Amino acid sequence: MTFIELNSIYEYSISNLLNFEKIELNKLQMGTSLTFLRCEQFVDGFDCNTELIKLMNTFFGDLGVITQTGLVKQYKHLKKKIVDEKSIAMILVGINTKDILINNYTDINYNNIKLTISSICRILLREHFTADEIDTCCRESPNLDIYFNNI
Repeated sequence: MTFIELNSIYEYSISNLLNFEKIELNKLQMGTSLTFLRCEQFVDGFDCNTELIKLMNTFFGDLGVITQTGLVKQYKHLKKKIVDEKSIAMILVGINTKDILINNYTDINYNNIKLTISSICRILLREHFTADEIDTCCRESPNLDIYFNNI
């Protein structure tokens, strides 16, 4: 499996979803992702990967917190932050950010779970957002109008 569209993520199991090489974005989602990516050009010292790592470490970097609260609770906290701060653009960029490990977590069934930026973002969107919520968050993104019309 190589590519799928973001709107079809609900049709695949989580294990299959994590194995796709790339998730393609529609025009609205691409415009939204550009609001984050273009910060590198216009904000001195800004680095998308660094910002993604900081965000993911906030919720998934401390194994003690994950063990105490569980992964689902951390995903819910991350979703709240994304919605409240209108920052779904970071997640749209993160779904295709490869090989950045945040943590290794072992669940109660002794399954080892690699928490990478890509896996966290993909599972967040599939399990905690509906397609309509993703669309709404995209439309509410700051500066979307600047990039949406230029795609």
